[in-house]
Amino acid sequence: MPDDLHRRRVDDRVLVDLAGAAAATGLSPRTLAVYASPKRRAETGFPEPVPAAGRTKWYDLEAVRAWAEARDGEDEDKRDEDYIGLAELARLRGISHATAVDLAAKSVPDWREGRDSFLPRPIDEDVDLDRAQIPRGRRWHRAAAARPAVQAPRGRRPGPRPTTADLAAALRADPVPQTLAAVAKELEAAGYGKVNATTAMRLLRQRRSEVLADLIRTAGTGDPGRLRAALAEQVPFPLSDLAWGHLARKAGVATTAT
Repeated sequence: MPDDLHRRRVDDRVLVDLAGAAAATGLSPRTLAVYASPKRRAETGFPEPVPAAGRTKWYDLEAVRAWAEARDGEDEDKRDEDYIGLAELARLRGISHATAVDLAAKSVPDWREGRDSFLPRPIDEDVDLDRAQIPRGRRWHRAAAARPAVQAPRGRRPGPRPTTADLAAALRADPVPQTLAAVAKELEAAGYGKVNATTAMRLLRQRRSEVLADLIRTAGTGDPGRLRAALAEQVPFPLSDLAWGHLARKAGVATTAT
């Protein structure tokens, strides 16, 4: 296993810093910093740092994973027997806790859409599925452990790809979509199957670049404010100052006189 910024191998042990521990446990680095602080470590049971040179504190990866699994197990002891946490879900499905954390992170996009994925969707509706981390407290019905994984196929599904022309058509909907998720839904409604927000963003950037290039060929680059206004009219999707600045610089438009 090669070293990276948040992980290193020392003798026969793999060490991680707090960011690496966060990736391994599904908790945020900020939360782990509290759990690992000298004042809280005795209470939380977080592993002691490994003596190492430098200012960065390093922790034994296996000890961190064991701590996270035990912590999930403690939560389950306090719950109704019909509900289970991630540690018990992992045990019943015959996978390690670390694998369960990884699969949970990969499942979040499908969970947001209300469906099962690599792991079944949890029952906790109050959990913020927009967070990158997998927060503690997530629960499943015990019967969910028997549901098969619904793994997304590798690669893109066959079929036509949406184009910038389709993006332009989507932005002519009434009402005009004001979020990337809404744009993606308009593209799906046009018959392109599953379209995610990343695809919508890529098409939006391409469409803006095309329109701006046409505007520059017609009017030049002397009036950035007018160019931005014309771009916003032809591509009626919220355009932040940051996005405009990036787009303008790529097109060779000065933005100091907007």
